[in-house]
Amino acid sequence: MGNGMYALLGALIGAAFGVGGTWLTQRFAEKRHRREISYRAGLDVWQVHQEWAWRSGADATVPPPEDYVLAAIAFYDLVVPTEKIDFETLEERMRKGDAMAQEIFAARRRARQVHTS
Repeated sequence: MGNGMYALLGALIGAAFGVGGTWLTQRFAEKRHRREISYRAGLDVWQVHQEWAWRSGADATVPPPEDYVLAAIAFYDLVVPTEKIDFETLEERMRKGDAMAQEIFAARRRARQVHTS
C-alpha cells in the first residue's frame, strides 16, 4: 500500500468517527430536550393543580411534583411521534399516556394508604 492509500484510509476513518460523534451529540441533545420539556410540563401541571386545590378550599391532596414529571415523561414518550402517524394512532397513544399517568397517581395513593394505616 502506498502513502496515498494510507492517507485515504485515515481520512475515511476520521470521517466515520466525525459522523458517529455528530450523531451521538444530536441524540443526547434530543434526549436532554425531551427531559427538559417533560420536567417543565410536569411542574406546570402540578402548579395548576396546587392552585386549584388551594382556591377550592376543599381538603384536596395533590400528588407530589415528581408524579407529574413522571407522567409527563411517559406521556411524551408515547404521544410524541418519531415517525409520521395518523390521527387514530395519535389518539390511541394519548389514551395510553393518560392511562399510564392515572396508574402513576393511583400507585402514589396506594402507597400513601399503606403508610397511613
